[in-house]
Amino acid sequence: MLKNLVFTTLIALGIFSIACAPDQETNTQVDPEVVVMMDRDLRNVHPKFWASSTEKGISDQLFQRLIDLHPETYQPIPVLASDVPALNAKENSIDFEIRENATWHDGAPITAKDLEFTLKFAFSPFLEQSIDSAFYHFIKDVIPDESNPRKASFMLDEIVPDPVYSAGSLTIIPSHVHDPDGLFEKYSVNQFWEGSDDISNDSSLKALCRSILEGIYSWDPAYLIGSGPYGFQSRVEGQSITLSKIENHWGKSLSGSNPWFVANPSTITYKVVSEPIQKKIELENQTVDLYRFTTSFLPTIKDNESVSSGYQMEKVTFFGFVYIGLNRQSPIL
Repeated sequence: MLKNLVFTTLIALGIFSIACAPDQETNTQVDPEVVVMMDRDLRNVHPKFWASSTEKGISDQLFQRLIDLHPETYQPIPVLASDVPALNAKENSIDFEIRENATWHDGAPITAKDLEFTLKFAFSPFLEQSIDSAFYHFIKDVIPDESNPRKASFMLDEIVPDPVYSAGSLTIIPSHVHDPDGLFEKYSVNQFWEGSDDISNDSSLKALCRSILEGIYSWDPAYLIGSGPYGFQSRVEGQSITLSKIENHWGKSLSGSNPWFVANPSTITYKVVSEPIQKKIELENQTVDLYRFTTSFLPTIKDNESVSSGYQMEKVTFFGFVYIGLNRQSPIL
């Protein structure tokens, strides 16, 4: 079976689905262990603090969104949510319900409490580094359903393009892991959203957030407990990161119809190789299964028979994005 070289002209998201796909020629599973070569070590893979497409790609194996886009049709499909809801235009709200059997890697159930916590986390004044702080500010509150612990209403402050997908694209994190003593529970999502002085002056909450940041950036595995089909296994600083397949994953029965639950290799190891010459050696020796590169590396391997005989080269198009931040509190804007 040929290994994969992925040639891209755009640094973007999602190469990891290729590493996890069945062999198209033989219709069999890929090798149980897959090695992905990457150019540099990673800062962290927490879903709220990733800083590169590679970090995000790994994070997406560990954590899940309420809804996501199907990689072929680009239509929203439910992931953690039981379905793709509709916007309640009259109330300017969206009701999300978590799948009944959805659990975190440690076995704890995923509930509306986690939805609330995720947005409180995003709006916390002590966690302004979070990538969610700007993206989801159109959600002003989360109202849990009193009769269903897995259901909550997202209250919108304004209508944004495709509000259901925009809200549903939120990656959910476990409240019991990040806030075991329930310090965030003293306040509502709306209080965090409005920037309550009570929150800003809460020294205990500030200390907790500082501890969370220290844990995340020191690669404390507790903060990488997610709900996705892969779990964090290990990291060797400057060398590799390894994920392992969750054998009894709660969404395993959905893998035949929902691509966000597919997990083929038993382990995926992301190997750091920074020097171009060493990359060439790795490819010639076929010690890696997948490598994504851009035009600058192409001359190094273009006419190399040792590489071309063992790898299948593909040019792949990915989604990319450009972020332009605007200070909406400025009168000029």
